[in-house]
Amino acid sequence: MKYNFSLFFFLLVCFSLITINNTQKTIDYRKGNYFVNVLLSDCEVGKDVEAHSFDLRSENGFLLSDGTPESKVFYNKSNKITISVKDNFIYINDKKYLKNKARISPKDGDINFGQYFYQGDFVFVLDHKKLYLMNKINLEDYVFAVLCSESWPNWPLEVNKVFAIAIRTYVTKRAQDAKKANRIYHIKNDNSHQTYRGYKLPNRNYDLLRTAVSKTDDLILTYNGDIIDPLYDCCCGGIIPADIEGKINFKKAPYLARKYSCPYCKKCKSYSWEVAYDVKDLEELLDIKNILSISVTKKDKAGLVKEVQVKVSGKRNKHSNIIKLTGDKLHKYLKRIKSFCYSIKKQGKKFVISGKGHGHHIGICQWGAREMVRQNFDFKQILTFYYPGSKLSLFPRE
Repeated sequence: MKYNFSLFFFLLVCFSLITINNTQKTIDYRKGNYFVNVLLSDCEVGKDVEAHSFDLRSENGFLLSDGTPESKVFYNKSNKITISVKDNFIYINDKKYLKNKARISPKDGDINFGQYFYQGDFVFVLDHKKLYLMNKINLEDYVFAVLCSESWPNWPLEVNKVFAIAIRTYVTKRAQDAKKANRIYHIKNDNSHQTYRGYKLPNRNYDLLRTAVSKTDDLILTYNGDIIDPLYDCCCGGIIPADIEGKINFKKAPYLARKYSCPYCKKCKSYSWEVAYDVKDLEELLDIKNILSISVTKKDKAGLVKEVQVKVSGKRNKHSNIIKLTGDKLHKYLKRIKSFCYSIKKQGKKFVISGKGHGHHIGICQWGAREMVRQNFDFKQILTFYYPGSKLSLFPRE
């Protein structure tokens, strides 16, 4: 086989990549800013796995480098780049890469990936036969982008200040955890962490959201000097978090153990809800045949479901025709259940599930915070109400 050594040398210089160092700091000292590595996608790779590819678009082309201060930066004027991985190698526009990390930046503007638009850079890392695609973005730009996803359109400035501080604190806590765990990325882009879909979303008041970020710049929440884990959900349903059992270690997070209810979300639609499932649909979703009845048999002090009992016709085993499920499992299988506080009753050929709240009932109640703003509470008072004992602190720039 003949090799084109001039082409090989060009690719080696252009796309030479560093071996990953999981212990690197999360501060970009060249710009003096704090950057977040958001995981957008990851996948297993290897000889037995089919090729994975990612298309990136940017109107004015791309800048390619390995992301280190001493790296040469090369301009690719094409408005589209395809990154693929196969046989445990990265390819850029079908050209084989020799090492395992690449940083791709827009020459100007942003990067379009899938249906979303992203600020910052895209970083590809191949590590232990796994490809990680991350968006490296300035912290405050990340807070703004998550506000675009997690906040409600056209809500007032004061409530968005509350959310901006919670979002900034949450990602700071995740970055702290990532450093301790020696993890490549800081935070995921889905609601297992915080929903992040870039920054160009329809029907958003961008000026207001940017103002909420700038007015709270560098502010996070701490408890006894430590960054808190500021959980939040849509509507708490008036549940007292301190009474919830088995979901949070309140000794480690006493600021989440609020001992009083939130009375502010009662008027929102999610405060009380009802959904109905046909028996046949329920049997399919739960993979249980011949269901006769379903009943809640255990709740904790807060009123959250701990156990559900399913009765079937004929014995499920030698001893009983009863199947027990945890409340969490039922919530997982039945996606229309909005919270962990509910009751179940049978009406004809349907099971009707009635509940309160939307989410996990811990931390900020978004609709409650919205009502508090209507009642002239400011963002500091709202944060103190939902995270008792916490205090506002400046972001710790290392």
